[in-house]
Amino acid sequence: MNPISPEIFRDALGNFATGVTIVTARGINGAPVGMTANSFASVSLDPPLVLWSVDRSAPEAGDFMASSHYAVHVLRQDQQQLANTFSDDSIDKFANLSIECGIEDLPLLNDYAARLQCKIVNRHEEGDHVILIGQVMDVRVDSADPLVFFGGGYRRLQT
Repeated sequence: MNPISPEIFRDALGNFATGVTIVTARGINGAPVGMTANSFASVSLDPPLVLWSVDRSAPEAGDFMASSHYAVHVLRQDQQQLANTFSDDSIDKFANLSIECGIEDLPLLNDYAARLQCKIVNRHEEGDHVILIGQVMDVRVDSADPLVFFGGGYRRLQT
């Protein structure tokens, strides 16, 4: 069996459409942290559990791994710029944003298609990522069409 190149593996995964989220938490120093992620999935309905995974080399990885809670914001189709902002590690991602405080002082975005506040119940280190499993403590839904990522780019659902 030949080794799988990261480029071929990424191309294969790019053929699976995913939603786009921003995950936030309170950092080790007390400041809000956040990043764009499409590695979000449901785990269980009873109890309500979700997961997402963070690359261990991400600047925010230590903050997310040390946190007891995180919030997942499922983005609306008109929030591509916000997704790009939270993908850029060279800027203050929370500048000019109005945020509110949630459970355990979680930084929460005000605009979303759905928002879940989660208590971390388990962490699994696998490969170059850490999988953070969270029990959903609060959920809000805004019934908007979601932003979708497919084939290396953002997409919109056609209705």
